[in-house]
This record gives sequence, structure tokens and C-alpha cells, in this order.
Amino acid sequence: MRIIIRQAFTAIETAITIAIVGITAGISVPMYRNFLIKNELDLASGQMVQAMRSAQIRSQSGTEDSKWGVFAPDGTVFRGESYETRDSAYDDAYPLPPSITVSGLMEVTFDRLDGVPEQTGTVTLTAVNGESRSIAVNSNGMMFEVLLEEPPSSAKASPFAKATGDKSEGKEESEESEELEESEEPEESIQEHPSSGAESSDAGEDTDEESNNEPSGALTPAPAPASESCSAEYSSAGGSIVLKEKANVTFKVLGSHARYGDNGPQIQVRLTVSLDGGRTWRALYDFRGINGGESQSFENVPAGSDLLIKAEGRYGWMFKRSAQMKDGSNNMRIFENGAAVPQNPNFSNPQKLQQFLREKIKGGAFSMGGRKVLVLAELRDSDLESDYQDAAIEVIMEKPACEAPKKTEEESLVERTQENSITICHFPPGSRDKPNTISIDSSAWPAHKLKGDRIGPCAEDRDLDGVPNFLDLCPDTHVPESVPSEYLLFGRFALTSKSQIFMHGPRKKIGEYTLNDTNGCSCEQIIDAAENKKQYYFNEHPFLYRNLRGLFPSFTSDARKHGCIKQLIEMVKND
Repeated sequence: MRIIIRQAFTAIETAITIAIVGITAGISVPMYRNFLIKNELDLASGQMVQAMRSAQIRSQSGTEDSKWGVFAPDGTVFRGESYETRDSAYDDAYPLPPSITVSGLMEVTFDRLDGVPEQTGTVTLTAVNGESRSIAVNSNGMMFEVLLEEPPSSAKASPFAKATGDKSEGKEESEESEELEESEEPEESIQEHPSSGAESSDAGEDTDEESNNEPSGALTPAPAPASESCSAEYSSAGGSIVLKEKANVTFKVLGSHARYGDNGPQIQVRLTVSLDGGRTWRALYDFRGINGGESQSFENVPAGSDLLIKAEGRYGWMFKRSAQMKDGSNNMRIFENGAAVPQNPNFSNPQKLQQFLREKIKGGAFSMGGRKVLVLAELRDSDLESDYQDAAIEVIMEKPACEAPKKTEEESLVERTQENSITICHFPPGSRDKPNTISIDSSAWPAHKLKGDRIGPCAEDRDLDGVPNFLDLCPDTHVPESVPSEYLLFGRFALTSKSQIFMHGPRKKIGEYTLNDTNGCSCEQIIDAAENKKQYYFNEHPFLYRNLRGLFPSFTSDARKHGCIKQLIEMVKND
């Protein structure tokens, strides 16, 4: 008789299998849930931007002879002056996932013909896990995502933990307060003065860079000349900046050139700063992505303060890297006035550097002037190929007794005029094609500037590019320009010679366009406007500016390498 033995699982094997399945499910289910949440947040963000663009296009085209707008809470595109007075028969829904809540700007309507929004601000979309996306609507009619936040910690955190991810306990904040109270001069406290935003045409540029340019390889400050009597003493040993006396400290962004991959889209870089060696962190510029020209000051920072800067770059969920001073990674480097530039291929070839960094290099050394320190950030792994252009920040330290703020070029011109009057190029409302040169009281200049008027006579050519002031869209044009960074292709144009004529093709023949055709803008400046590095005066031409900002990053990156195509030049010429 044959005995058949049937094999089976033992109780231990069964228990182990169940445990493995349970652990796998415990890991994968939350991951899948987070994936679904992110997917719904991406969908909501896309739907909201699409709804706004749909309403804007309908207003521009005069659909149904009416204005159009968007009611953000339910993603409804409506016809009429407002959501309450709309004609509901024309409602067009761009539904949001039910798990998404909306806050901030709830309703926006667009003017007929020009499509300019009547309301500006930020629409914030928040998921159930606390993660959020913010969509900014600016006065030029641009809609774009500006911020991606991580879920807030449940622990009691410092006031700046949300922006930086710092989970320091609340007791650290109280300790900081106690230390400030016990300082030598307790009657004064640190006061914060953020700027109103990026400077329009002169972003990232310094106007009083008179300095001692003698190179000094070591990171130790040289004695300040008499003209620098306002400069505060500091030291920069150990990878941070330590104040030797009380100072007003300003953090000014020169520019940012961070890419996801060699030819990929631009990475938004955000900055935080610590005034106490890293115990607490403060978000700079409302933790918005930097472009160049942003400035924020802190007054009465006590002696002994250890200044640190942290840069964070993020592109969706695909890229998230940060660099911090004094973390031992060499991803953030400090350079003083006169310090030699890094010895790597990118710095030995100026064509590979962005304009905001080239302007700070003279004779193979950095030239900032005064008690200024240049901090450069590299978000990817630091090696010989690093260009340290992901973020360039100038740190300015001045004695509190010198209360006169740093002046822009326009403010300096105002100050130098006699009898408190200045000459400007004025564009009458409704007649911008008939500008006239007038003199005004200097106190009236801010209001004129907001309306698009310009410093100097209308017929003056301030940057010597052959284009008068009133027609010049791009001040401070330099020839030859740095475009192309590699080589000029067939059918491409750039200012490769010391002339106002665009050269054409790899043999750099005389082209058919001049700076007069582009209203004083070089190929590089057009690309800068398209990538939102600098606005120049393009914001006065909302249609053109919107079209430039709508170009794909791969297109502008290719133009920077190989020159501007004919259609891009024609886009500016025909505006």
C-alpha cells in the first residue's frame, strides 16, 4: 500500500508570510495614499491655471461681449463683472478634487481686450495632508505656481519652521529672546526690513562699487579706507560670517541660474537665514523663488552674531536639494572683495558665467566693494564642473550709525540734481506714443515711476546702444553679449561684435537686424525676460511679456547656447 505524504505550510511559515504581507501593506499603502494626494494636488493646480487662462482668453477675444472670470473655490469660469452678478447659463466648470481646499484669492476677473486681471494675489490649494500649492496672479496677467510647502509639523516649532523645515522646539526661541535681552544694549532689538520685490530694470546691480580691488587670497577683511567708515567689522573664518560689532545686515540677491539637468527647466531657489549660528532660521523674501534684485535687511544685529545662509532648490517631487553655509559640503562658498575666483573650467571661461556674476569679476578676482561678502551656492554635488550660480547673494554689513540706505541708480540721480528737481521722460496717460521731457519735484518721482516714466530726457541714450531713452526696453545693454555661450547656429542672431548689428550664422555675417529693431534689447536680455530673470521694461508691454514668459525652458536654454532665432527677434520687433 502506497502512503502519500502531502506537503503543507507550518504554522510558523504561515505567520511569517502574514507578517511580511502586513509589513509590505503598512509601507505601500501610505506611500500609495501620498501618491494619490500629490496627484490630486497636481490635478487641482493644473485645473486652476487652465480655468484662469480660459477666462483670460475669453475676455481678450471678447467672447459674448463681456468680461470673464474664475471663482476659485469650485473652479467655475463665469461671464460677468463678478461671480455674484454672473449669468449662470454660461458657467463652465473646471472641477477640483473634493479633498482640496482653497484659500487666498477667491475670485479674479479679467479686463476685456488686454486680459489684465482686476484682482491680483495668490490662490492656495491645500491637500488633506497639509501640503499646498500656491498659484500667483500678477498685474501683467501671468499665472504661475510659486510655492510648494511640506506638511507642517505637529510639534511646537519656531516661527520659521514652516518655511525651512526646522523643527526646533519653542524653548529655543525663548532662549534666543533671553540672550537678546542680556546683550550689552538691550534697549535695541533686531528689526527686519524686507524689500517690496525684485528691482525691475537694474536687478542685481550695484551702483556704488567704488572699492579697493587689490586681491587678497585669505578670507580676512582688509582695513577699511576712509570712504568705508560705515562698514562694520566682521570675520569669515570657519564657513560663516561673524560680526565683530553691531551692524545692519542686508542680504541682496544678485541672481539665480539653477536648472534641472543641463537643458532642463528652471529650478526655483528659496533662501533662509540664521543670525544665531543655525539655532533658528528666518525665511527671506517671504520664501519665494529668487530671480535677482531681491533685498532684505535686519537692523541692530548684535556683535558676535553668527550669520548663516541656506539655499533650497525644488522642482516638484523630482528634485529637492539644499545647501548651507558651515555644513562641510563646500556647496556654499564665501568670497570677500579681492578674493581670487575659483579655479575650475566654468570660472576660467567668462562665456559660461551669467551676467550677474560676470559683473562682479575684474582681473580674475571678485570686486564687490566695501564690507561686502559674496556667497555662492551649488545645489548639485560639488566638483570641478560646479559653476556656483544656483544662487548668488551679496551680504552687506554697515554700522547702525550710518542710517542712509543704499541708493539705487535712480535715487542717486535724484540726489545729485539741483533744487530738488529731476528731469524725466513722461508718458501721458492714454498717449504713450507721445512722451515728453519734463522736470518734476524729486518727491513726485515714485508715483511717476509706477506709471512707467523713466529717469532722464526722452531723447537721451543712457547706455549708448543707439536707442533713445523713451524707446529703450532694455537699459544697460552690453556689446558684445555673452550669447551664444557655445556657438552661433545657422538662422540664429546675436550681438557678437562691438556693434549695434546682430550677426547671423556660424560665420557671423552682418545680419538684417539692429538694436533699433529690438528696442535696445540684446538676445541675452530677451532671454532673461523670457526666463523671468529680469523684467527690464517688458512689463509695460503685457502681451509681449506674456508671450515671452510662455516660451518653453528648453527653447530659451537652446537660444542662450546658440543665439536667438528669427521668430524671437520678430516677436519683439513687431510688438
